[in-house]
Amino acid sequence: MPRNRGARERVATGVFRDAHGFSIIAKVGGDQEERRHPHGTSLDKLRTLRAALVTEMSRRHGRAVPAKGTLAAAAREYLPAVKAMPSYKSRRRQIELWVEVFGRRPLSKLTHVEIAQQLQRWLSEPRDADDEESAPYSVQYVLHLHTALSHLFTTLYPDAPNPLERVARPSPPEAEPRAIPVFAFVTILKAYPLRSKTKARQAVMAATGLGHTELMRVKPTDVHLEPRLDRSRPFQGIVTARARRKGKGSAPRTIPLTPHAWRAWRLFVRVNAFGTFSTSNMRRDFRLAAAAAGFVLRDAAHPDGLDWRPYDSRHTFGTELGRHGKDERAVQEILGHADIRTTRRYTQGSVSPRVAAAIGALGASRRGQP
Repeated sequence: MPRNRGARERVATGVFRDAHGFSIIAKVGGDQEERRHPHGTSLDKLRTLRAALVTEMSRRHGRAVPAKGTLAAAAREYLPAVKAMPSYKSRRRQIELWVEVFGRRPLSKLTHVEIAQQLQRWLSEPRDADDEESAPYSVQYVLHLHTALSHLFTTLYPDAPNPLERVARPSPPEAEPRAIPVFAFVTILKAYPLRSKTKARQAVMAATGLGHTELMRVKPTDVHLEPRLDRSRPFQGIVTARARRKGKGSAPRTIPLTPHAWRAWRLFVRVNAFGTFSTSNMRRDFRLAAAAAGFVLRDAAHPDGLDWRPYDSRHTFGTELGRHGKDERAVQEILGHADIRTTRRYTQGSVSPRVAAAIGALGASRRGQP
């Protein structure tokens, strides 16, 4: 029971308790309803009642016709017009978030100041209003929200002023490549089971720089391996990375295979690792293999552990390629970066050969010491 008589505490999503009983709160389409229930009502029953209230409000919201000229009415016109876009589901959710906030507002009276303030709230306030411990939206997602509303204006009203043009886009933090040292990555690969598909996928990512979504799109016909490993040849086959349609999109590219990449793809084909896979399962297998190899990864139980992820195997390839490659544009093409500035994180931020040699000499001198 709350200490203050007028205070209330959250006991579940949308369920609150105070000195007078329970409240269930539901929000649908910018509308909110609250209903009271007495003490002694079980939590399961409260959840059932709230689910029924959400269903009832959703039906009413679906039948309701928004007022002409409001953001809700514009959203009903905009979403069918962009239904063919590859990222339609994400765009629909982004527009629905705007409708929840400004759905009843006439678009002509929606100012750039209000939009900027709402973007800032999404960046700083909890994502779930009923859960104060939930994290805010990421900068990248708020950028998507900015783009979604701006596209609605330009699509429906191309000749009218777009208030989003006066709203500064949030600046994402400068990302840094998080590469796994090669010796550590090789040790982790050896800790996987022999015919593990996750091992084959990780080996391919580290040998070719493909991301996990690109790897899911690779078909057996995209992989062309030389019939035998001939080290006198400059490369041992090719693999075609298919174009990506979502987001900014990408062009298909052909990646030549080094002998190391040839062996990784041979294992990939042997265990038939083609097709989609669960990234959460990949993270789990990677954590288990790292633990078996003697590396402690960061988690809630080990806050000081190593901050390595399976995707960092692509960064390992990018860092090594940036260290040895002399042509930034070639590195950009191999990694599939849309912006050369992303590539320069690898080509300019990688360790110089002199520093690497000095550290290697130090490691060799201390080998065997505690």
